[in-house]
Amino acid sequence: MGGGAFGLGFLLHISIAGAGDIQVFDMYSDYAGAAAAAAPIPNNPTLAGRDYFIQSVWIETMPDCHPASAYGLLSAKGMKIKIAP
Repeated sequence: MGGGAFGLGFLLHISIAGAGDIQVFDMYSDYAGAAAAAAPIPNNPTLAGRDYFIQSVWIETMPDCHPASAYGLLSAKGMKIKIAP
């Protein structure tokens, strides 16, 4: 998709319009930029082999670290995750 998603000034690398499933998780990062989020995978055999595309959007609280948008939002690059059997 790319570009300023919803006019908020950050890049959206995934397509929300084509998503069949949207999940939201709280993420935390340290000052160095290492981040983590708990995303439990249920014990459901129908999920095996499914692909998920993820991206994080951050509220920048330290404007000297990164150039943020006018709303203080930053986005990470997207990533694909495959659920292994």
